[in-house]
Parts: sequence; C-alpha cells; structure tokens
Amino acid sequence: YLRMVNGSDKIQLDWIEIRRGKFRSQTRIPPTLFERGAYDVYLLGDLPAEVFTPALLQQLADRVQEGAGLLMLGGLENYAAGGYGATPLADLLPVQLTPGGAGGPAADQVTGPQPMVPTERGLQRYVMQLTTADQNRARWQTLAPLVGATKLTPKNDLVEVWA
Repeated sequence: YLRMVNGSDKIQLDWIEIRRGKFRSQTRIPPTLFERGAYDVYLLGDLPAEVFTPALLQQLADRVQEGAGLLMLGGLENYAAGGYGATPLADLLPVQLTPGGAGGPAADQVTGPQPMVPTERGLQRYVMQLTTADQNRARWQTLAPLVGATKLTPKNDLVEVWA
C-alpha cells in the first residue's frame, strides 16, 4: 500500500527490497541512499539493523541529525528486537530500546491479536482521525486487531503516546 503513494506528484517513494531467509546475505543497500540531500524522510519497515553496514547506519543517523525525518514501523525485527539498541539510531528514537537482538522476539514483543486503541491525546491528532470526532473512537474499535505489537516506552515527558 505504501508504494501507491507514488501516484502523487508531490511524493516520491523509493522501495528497497530486503531479502529474507537464505538470500538475506545477498541484500545490498546502496550507499547513495544516505548521501546528504538524497531524501527528506527515511521509512524503515520490519528489518533488522544487521542488514545495514555500520557505516550506513552512521550515515543514516547523520542525515537525521541534519534534519531528515525517520519513521520506524513496527515488526518482529525492528526496535530492540532488530538490534537497533546498539546502533547510532538508538539515541535518535523517542523510545527506550531494551537490550535485544536480531534472531528472535525480545521481551518487548507481544504476540497474538492486539487491538489498536488510541489514547485520548491520540484521538485528537490529525493522523489518528479516521472519521468525525464524535465517531472516531467507535471507528477504531471496528478495525481488525494487529497480529502482534512491540511494547514501547517513551524516553521522556516530551514524547506523546497516541495509541
């Protein structure tokens, strides 16, 4: 669904496929992705830190410190479970990363159906608006649950929890 964003003339999305299983070692992430000014936002899907070289992780952290956006989606191989707690990105994320590593779920992984339940603050935020304000909470309750989740702990009081 994210690739459909390319239908807009205002957004360009470049998709880099990360191989899994026995072909995982064949994944090559082009260093040009992390050159200064190459992208405004980096969106990381469900992939472990080990698919990046240490140099690429540092370049990504440098771009974010210079003002590029970073969005890390959930998954079984992201955040602490993906080994990001030992990378330069750990300090840039608004959540605490518990020790973990690629290769299996960490203590912060929850398996089984998980409903997405917005907080009061979340219901007020634009990106969490699915319908009119008076029907928004009820609409969220109609959505199918997620197949799992990652427990995230804010680093400080400036972090807003939306769900």
